[in-house]
Parts: sequence; C-alpha cells; structure tokens
Amino acid sequence: MTPPNDAALQEAPARAASATTSLKTLLAERDRLSTDCYYGVTTLQLKDADPTRYERFYSALRVGLFSAREVSKFVSASPGSREMGELLFGLLTPEGDPIGISQGLAGSLASMPIGVRWMIVNDYETNPGIREGDIFSGDDPYTMGAIHPGDCFTYLPIFYAGRLVAWATGMNHIMDVGSMIGGSWPPFSQDTFTDGFVMPLSKTGENYEYHAWWLQVWKRRTRAAVFNILDEKMRLSGCQMIERKVHEVIAEFGLDYFVEGTREIIEDGRRDVKRNIRALAVPGRARNAGFRTAGYTGVGVLFPLADREYLIHFPIESRVDGEAGLMIDTAGASPWGFHSYNGFPGALHGAAYLSVMDGYAHGSKINYGLMHHVQVGAEKGSVFNPDYEHAAASNPWATTVGVISGAINNASRGFLARGYLEECWTGEASWDGVQGSGILPNGQGWGFTNLQFVGGSAMGAFAYKDGLPTAWTNWNHRSDIGNAEEWEYVTPALYYIGRRLVPEYCGHGKFRGGVGHSATYVIRNPGRLAVNRGGGTMARGTVIANGMAGGYPAPGVFVKTYHETNMQKRMAAGEPFPSSPFEIDEFIGNGQLKVRRSTTWKQDTPPIEMKDGDIYTHASGAGGGWGDPLERLPKLVAEDIVNGWLGVETAREVYGVKFDAAAGGEGLDLEGTAKLRATIRKRRLQRGVPVKDWWRVERRRVMAGDFITTVRAMHQECMTFARYREEFTGFWGLEADFGFDDEGERT
Repeated sequence: MTPPNDAALQEAPARAASATTSLKTLLAERDRLSTDCYYGVTTLQLKDADPTRYERFYSALRVGLFSAREVSKFVSASPGSREMGELLFGLLTPEGDPIGISQGLAGSLASMPIGVRWMIVNDYETNPGIREGDIFSGDDPYTMGAIHPGDCFTYLPIFYAGRLVAWATGMNHIMDVGSMIGGSWPPFSQDTFTDGFVMPLSKTGENYEYHAWWLQVWKRRTRAAVFNILDEKMRLSGCQMIERKVHEVIAEFGLDYFVEGTREIIEDGRRDVKRNIRALAVPGRARNAGFRTAGYTGVGVLFPLADREYLIHFPIESRVDGEAGLMIDTAGASPWGFHSYNGFPGALHGAAYLSVMDGYAHGSKINYGLMHHVQVGAEKGSVFNPDYEHAAASNPWATTVGVISGAINNASRGFLARGYLEECWTGEASWDGVQGSGILPNGQGWGFTNLQFVGGSAMGAFAYKDGLPTAWTNWNHRSDIGNAEEWEYVTPALYYIGRRLVPEYCGHGKFRGGVGHSATYVIRNPGRLAVNRGGGTMARGTVIANGMAGGYPAPGVFVKTYHETNMQKRMAAGEPFPSSPFEIDEFIGNGQLKVRRSTTWKQDTPPIEMKDGDIYTHASGAGGGWGDPLERLPKLVAEDIVNGWLGVETAREVYGVKFDAAAGGEGLDLEGTAKLRATIRKRRLQRGVPVKDWWRVERRRVMAGDFITTVRAMHQECMTFARYREEFTGFWGLEADFGFDDEGERT
C-alpha cells in the first residue's frame, strides 16, 4: 500500500472523486481543467518525486493491457483475432480518456473516449445504470466513434471501494456485420440502414455475464454467429483481466496514487509527443491530396439515391506551429454521399493519430495525451464529418487510409528538412479483403471476411533503402497475414492454390517500394456462394500519389474471377495448376487452363456468384517508391531481375538500364545504361513545358468545363465548401461564384 506520508501525494491536488460524484460532474471538471495541459496537471509530481516507482506503476498497467490481448485472443475462433491480432484493449479514465492501450488496432484509441462520453452525456449512469459487472457493447460509428460497424467494442466499468475508477475496453474486427452484402466492409451501402448490424452502446450483460438476448441477436442478425459470439467473450475476458490488474495495482499503490498517476501518465504522453514534434518537424505546412472512386452506377434499383459515379477527394494538410502544435486538416474534402466511404469523426481521428504514432510517438506513452496535443480538422458536412447521422459508414478505411499515407508523407518532408534521413519514407497501405456469404451444401448459412491482406502490406521505400514486402500496416503495428490453413477453415469453399509476391507490383524509384502480394483460390463444393471485396486502393486509381521525391506511386488493388474452368479435372488428374494471377494468364495462353468467361475488377465488386471450379484471385499491398528511378544503382536493378521482381523491359523503360546483348542479356551494359539514361532525361526536357504555359492551357479547359463528368462533379461538390472554392478559383484566376451546372455548362 502507499505509505501515508508520501510527500508527492501530500503535495498533489486532491482530485480523486468520491463514490457519489456523478460521471457528468467528473466530465465537466475534466473539460474545465484540460486546456493547455491534461486535467490541470502542470507538473509531474509523482514522476519527479520517485521516477522508478512512477515507471513501475505505468509498466504494471501496460503489462495488464498486453497480457489481456495476448491471452484473451485465444478465446476467439477467428484467425483475424487469434493470429493477426486485429484487436485492441484499452484502460480509460472514468471520463473515457485512454490511459494506455495494448498492441493491435491502435487507431481505435480515438474511438474509446467517444463511446464513454456518449454514455455519460446521455445519462447512462441513471438509465440503464452503470454498476460493477455491467457489460456495454456496440459498433455504431455515429454515437460511439467505431471506425466502421465491423469494429465491435466491449466496455466494462471498473469499480474500487464502490467508486468507478476506470473503464476497461476491448475491440476487434469481426467476420460479418450482417449487412445486405456478406462480410465486414459492405462495399455497397446507401445509408446506415444497409450498413448491417449497427448498435449504439447498450447494456448487454450484468454480473460479468452476457444477457441471453444479446447472444441471440448475434445469431439472428449476422452470418458468422459462432465467430462473433466468441469474439464477444474474448473481449469480455480481456476486460476482466484488465479489471483484475487494476485492482492489484490499486492495492499496491493506493487509490489516490492511481487517480493522480493515471492523469500524469496522460500528461506525460502529451509532453513526449510535443517534444518529438519539436525535434523532428519544421514549422509551416505540408500538403497532399488523395482520391477514391466509388462506382455505383447501375445500382439504382436497390439504391436509387446512390446511382452514380463518385470521385471522393480528400486533401491532407499538416500544419506545425512555433509551439510544436500539430494540426492535420482535411478542409476541402468532398461532401458526404450515398456510398460506403463516409466516416464519422472516430474514423478520421483514428487515421490521423496513426500517422502521428508512426512519425512522432516513438519513446512516448500512447494514450489520450497524443489526442490532446494533436488537432484534427474536418468540415461539417464533409465525407469525414457528415451532417446526416444516417450516412453510411461501412468502409471509411477506403478513404482514411489515404489520410494516413498523406500525413506520413507530409511528416517525412519535415524529417528530410531536418536531416533525419533514416526517418524518411513513403507511407502506403494498399489493403484488400475477400468477403462473402452463402449457404453450404449442408444447408448452413455463413458469412466471412478474409483479413489476410489487412494484416500485412509492403512498406513504401525509404530515403536510403527499398521497402520490405508483407512487413507493415499502419493500423496494426504487429503485422501478420495469418496462416492459409487457418483461413481455409473460416472459408470452407475457398481453397488456396497460391499465395505469392507479384513481380513488378511495386512503386518504382531510386529505392523501390516493397513488392505486393497475391492470393488465389479455387472454389470447391460451395453450395450457393457470393463473393465480394472491400478494400482501400484499387487499380482504377491510387489512394494517393505516394511516390516521394520522384518515386512512382504504388499500383492499386485488382481482382480477377474465372468461371466455368477445367480446374477440377486438372486437380483430379494431378496435373499442375496456376498459383498467381499471372500464372493463370500463362496457363490460359498455352491452353492448359480452360475458362468460359473471366472478369477483371478494378474497383469494389458487387457480390459475384462463384461455383464449383471457379477461380478467384486478387493482389494488393504494394509500396510506393522513393526518388527518380533513373538514379537507382544498375546492380540493384540487376538483382531485382535475378530475384524475379523485375522484368528486362521495365528495367529498360523505367530504370534506363541495359544489359549486354552479346552476353545473352545477362551482364550489365554500364556504358549503354549511361547513354540510355541521358536519352531519357533529354526526352523529359523536350516533352516538358514551362509552368506558365501549362497553366494557361489548363485554365482554358477549366473555364470550359472540359472534365469527364465524374471529375467535374467532384469539383462542383467540393466548391460547396468555402476553402476549396477560394483555393480553386484563386489558383485558376476565376470569379468567386464560378461553377458548372449538371451538363457541365458554366453557371
């Protein structure tokens, strides 16, 4: 127990609330005191008085969070939780501020305070009441900050001596969210009523046991009831482990130390992030922009409001002030629309904080202090802050992943300016998820999401080395794509025939991005099966022009389906079969694989019926490049060819590298390479035009409305926001009221 004469505690403000203090009162006090610092903590008295004890206190809480994650995940049956770690646990103050989090889906740190604040503001303390052993669950983006409905949360209030002293929370990405399209990211959704099973935080259990009705809801409203119910129990078991650890820590350190210590931990985290920004960033602003297409044309029968093509624009501006304050602003983003890619503030804040964690949070305590110091901006009515509470939000990751990448690249510019070469890299995360639903031959309905390519993508190139394949995602800092055998029992009709890296599937540069990966499945004995995909980047367009310093952007995701094939016959005869998208094309070309019809999908797919012997293949996870490809060492290009990551034609056309024809094309022709690169550079100069001439030509096109319909609509919709209108008309020298009508004529 804490010694009664602890000097630090005697000097610390007596801020521990009594057992009768309401949560609304606590929240009001927290808001009043949390201005420049957190909760009025101007000095870290406990840390200064006894640093070793303070760090031991923090470590004990953090160990509890890590243990909860590593142990409870084995309650789950989903490889997404058990193998990949698509989950997160947190310890929160009574007001809902994260004190610390486990490893895992770190962006959901931003969702946690939104959920608790919602319960406090809406008087949950009175109705339905908050008591020891109560369980609260939900997944609603609007009311509780869930990034999308596939992220489900459990909250457990932690009491000590009759007083609510903290909250334990756990979340994970579930297998099926019960939407009209199978999976956890419905790629086609008009509003929240087609997003699936969307629940505000509800009391779903008491005395540490779920109510029977709640488990029945999972059975009736989702296609993956067994997985989802076990995930519920996983989250609760982790929360109970955290509760037990908190009781142990309070028993050792005392309640007053716990209350004051947790607030100091948050303020300590805030100061660390501020210190890192001051050391690494350059005051000023860095800008980037990303785009996401949404091909909804033709869905008018089901979604009449959504029957159009969208081009969603999201600018990313990072502003650093003289006091090391950081603002990540998306002013000028497209308005929200009748599509899946809207995100309420929890989604945008989660994305923004992930970029800060990657860039500025090293050596710091990851908690609400980061959120307190870093500001995030989204205009009301935009795709990141809809002013319609029923806007669909089933896949905001498709847009917010571009915010993460853009903010990382903005930060890298500051690192480069300060001379921190090793910290500079091109952020990229092109992810993809295979989803679906159907009825198995035994009559059992099922739904699934294969999260493998959410668990690992290639790293973008650094300023001094190539990116690594399958090594990174910015939302989960322990990347793991999971074992193929594990995914096969989750998706019993989809059998892997290959999981491979894809040659030339990367962003080129002086240092190339990591090579992306592919997975290929043959469909066997499916009963009735419809497969779709939810993901970020697409071959139809990149998330963001993520090449840095002249490097190429990473290619987007593509999906191919092949129907009415002879795969079953080949497999029964023991004949070879393809294991990647490109091998499929080779097998078709030489007549080994017979295919009646095939489709290449460069955007999100509708549900595709897949039958026995059909093939589904997809590729994702490529990383962007750094630097001009013409500056890449020829020997590195040759090594890439030997390793199978690059072809001779690409080496010549992109990298300007020639090989000695007299030696059978195997040896480097360094003299020929130097001449070829000089020719390419000269050609660039010949084809270039002065910026002022380019501007004049393009301005005439802008004034004439010479855009394709989708691009023109994007500009017109973005100009409903004052900042975008001001910058667009200002750059092109147009009247302030410039615009287009629906036919593209000037208004």
